[in-house]
Amino acid sequence: MTTSISPRRHARPATATANTGVVYRLTGPIDATKVREAFAAFLDRRSMRDSELPWAQTSLSDVSEGSRERRLQVLVRREFARPFDARSTAPLRAQLIDTDPATAVLVVVARRDRWDDACWNLLFAEIGEHYNGVRRADRTTILGYLAPPADRLDDADIAHWRTALVPPPGQPALPGERAFRAPGPHRSHRCVQALPPELVDRVRAAARELAVPSSTLLLAAYDSLIYRYTATTDFAVTLLTDARSDSSAIGNFDRSLLLRSTIGPTDSFADVVARTDRFRTAAAAHQHADIDRATAELGIARPARPGGLSFRTRPRVADPEFAGVDATRLPLVESTADLPVNFTVEFDDATNAVVEAECWTGVLEPTALEQLTAAYVHLLTEALTDPTTPVDDLELFGPLTRDALVDASHGVLADTPPNTLIAMIEAQVAATPDHVALGSDDIQITYRELNRRSNQLAHSLIRDGIGTEDVVAIRVAGLADVVTAMLGILKAGAAYLPIDPDYPAHHVDYLLADARPVSVLDELPDLSDLPDTDPTDHDRIRPLRPANLAYVIYSSGSTGIPKGVLVSHEAIAEHMAGLREEFALAADDRLLQTSSIGFDASLLEIFHTLAGGAQLIVPKADAARDYPYIAELIVAQRATVVHMVPSMLRTFLLLSKVNQWLTVRHIPVGGEPLPGEVADRLATVCDAALSNNYGPTEAIVSATRFAIDDAQGARTVPIGKPNRNVYLYVLDRGLRLVPDNAVGEIYLGGNQIARGYANLAGLTAVRFVADPFVTGGLLFRSGDLARRRSDGNIEFVGRADTEVTIDGVRVELGEVESAVATHPAVAQCVVLPTETEEGRILAAYLVGQSGYGPIDLAAVHRHVALLLPEYLAPTAFAVIDEIPVTAHGKLDRLALPTPQVLNR
Repeated sequence: MTTSISPRRHARPATATANTGVVYRLTGPIDATKVREAFAAFLDRRSMRDSELPWAQTSLSDVSEGSRERRLQVLVRREFARPFDARSTAPLRAQLIDTDPATAVLVVVARRDRWDDACWNLLFAEIGEHYNGVRRADRTTILGYLAPPADRLDDADIAHWRTALVPPPGQPALPGERAFRAPGPHRSHRCVQALPPELVDRVRAAARELAVPSSTLLLAAYDSLIYRYTATTDFAVTLLTDARSDSSAIGNFDRSLLLRSTIGPTDSFADVVARTDRFRTAAAAHQHADIDRATAELGIARPARPGGLSFRTRPRVADPEFAGVDATRLPLVESTADLPVNFTVEFDDATNAVVEAECWTGVLEPTALEQLTAAYVHLLTEALTDPTTPVDDLELFGPLTRDALVDASHGVLADTPPNTLIAMIEAQVAATPDHVALGSDDIQITYRELNRRSNQLAHSLIRDGIGTEDVVAIRVAGLADVVTAMLGILKAGAAYLPIDPDYPAHHVDYLLADARPVSVLDELPDLSDLPDTDPTDHDRIRPLRPANLAYVIYSSGSTGIPKGVLVSHEAIAEHMAGLREEFALAADDRLLQTSSIGFDASLLEIFHTLAGGAQLIVPKADAARDYPYIAELIVAQRATVVHMVPSMLRTFLLLSKVNQWLTVRHIPVGGEPLPGEVADRLATVCDAALSNNYGPTEAIVSATRFAIDDAQGARTVPIGKPNRNVYLYVLDRGLRLVPDNAVGEIYLGGNQIARGYANLAGLTAVRFVADPFVTGGLLFRSGDLARRRSDGNIEFVGRADTEVTIDGVRVELGEVESAVATHPAVAQCVVLPTETEEGRILAAYLVGQSGYGPIDLAAVHRHVALLLPEYLAPTAFAVIDEIPVTAHGKLDRLALPTPQVLNR
């Protein structure tokens, strides 16, 4: 008796993801009885048959031709989705589906824990021989099994894994991957792309030149692809290898080698190949080790969770050969991938090979997987042309894809003549002089009156010798006077510097010292004796042109020291013209001013309103954080448009008054990532349209917009597509376009970007760079990481300089917040990393649901642990009354209390 060695694999749970299989269309006079007998003989020879043969036969010959293919797909998917009975001894089952007298479809499904890829060739060789009446002597032997040897772990293994995995590698953010996923079976998508024969020859030749196995070279190309797609320089990959010692054995003999990949911006492809070979050789010496026990001993989480990248090479599955019958493999397999992403290179002879990729469709979109596969082939081709080429310089796509990416990197392009912001306002004054421009309970100021008062201020400033390129600081109280001051300064030709009255003294001192304004308006002077006509260049100290400075506004400082951003009239005027086309206001619209005047979102509220002929609702002077007052004001003043940052919206959703926002038609949000659960919660209490906007201060208020018209779930809401005349490129370190779904840095271009920074020529030169795609164009380097989805919408990933990682794994905080907020006791949640003696952990700051009672933190932790992977579940908590915000309306991290670390 010949004995086969059983693989060392743990049994998998009975789910669809434990299945694998193939589907063939058989064309010709197939004898179903002989196929069944051949299948039975294969199982009987290995004592793998239960009392009943796992065989089924179905006929679709009576189904109409138009419905037959659809019915076939349903049957195949149902077969692949059906789990195996854990008590069955048969590792596979088969179904033959007759579709017409001359055609049938053979479906074979196997258990992954007892079947590897080499088994397919054994199966089809043996049933083909039996069907065709061929008898090989060695096929008559009855085969048996030995008990699988157990994995082991010794001191040498632990020492190896300590070197290899401490500190832990990071985890790439795969294209479209979401950390928050519902448990259960996952439908998969599969795509296959052939490697040209000349490329296969080149792989073999390069492997010989670099003295490595071909599989190592192919894996190095895969690692390079993940690095380029995700901007992750240190990550782990699972390499599946065949450890069978008996070519006739049936079972799963795949062994997983956990390999670390480290790639830097100066590494050549040859460098990556050499490093991959070293890691692979070292890991192979310890492939017997129980990696779960090893990581537990080391006190770290097993890397590559939950992404589960894998890569392997294997012989191509040989098609079954039945005499007189043509067998064609069909791509109908669903719900078979046991890991979120699988890459396999199949060889069927010396010159032919294909790349087969599978993914869970809940992790990657099918189009993303197809693009990733095509990029792998392209990168491999480029790398083998010259292995000394830096990985950062390898192309991931061809000219046609490049052209398509360039076309997708801008909004609608419209001819917009250069203009000044003040000319736009004066045109609206002329059109609707008696319409209310500023209004509230005790203020009603028409466009005519506002224009007259600002004209008088402008003449006063001109009289004082103030003109273009001069900066005047505004420190007056009351929104009506602030707007008057802004317009007056602009009409004089000067630029304004807004200073919020709530700013602390040291911050005000910094702004004044850095911007060096020629004048500071603490209050409006008596202007009654000055002309109230529109100033012209004849009146001004110097002519006002679109290229002149309009305002200096300081960034929030959330990514460093606040910087004075210099913005011209041409830039802000073009932005306002684009807003008017894409987000038009009507005369009866009423916008509530909620933003600090020191926040660039205030420009949308003030100037978009005034340039559009609508009314700006004026809140009381100290309204910034009085949310109940603002919620009431929205109702009382019948506001139709309310802009806010997500932190503010999240707080408003705790107030019952939101249910009375019957007049609100649009809520644009921006300034922070918008959690999907916040967007979805708004939809349950208010009919207003919600849009998510993105734009750093240097790119004029907002550069993109995403209209939210369906449920967003646990994801962070996309930031949308570029606005009119806005260029938005997603680029790598070398200012090259990255493919759709790959992570890169956002670069913004067009006329709607700032001149640069006040008194920071060096930083301006670093952050404002030449546009490589538009001659004479300028780009602003945002420092924000993002990916463009296949539908053209941009997903914000995080800051390039403040990436949040836990144990080396990148964390998307918005998705964790969404999961925590699903607990019924939690109304709001903010999640942030916090440092402890044991290392970095996630802390959740919770606002309780009204009327629910005290929050049981342990219960919240248990709830979240059921929804998220272990490393994503917060282990420190604090209950707070409300989420604190800064004067700009953003989260005030410094005001959060010290969280309590739960005992685990």
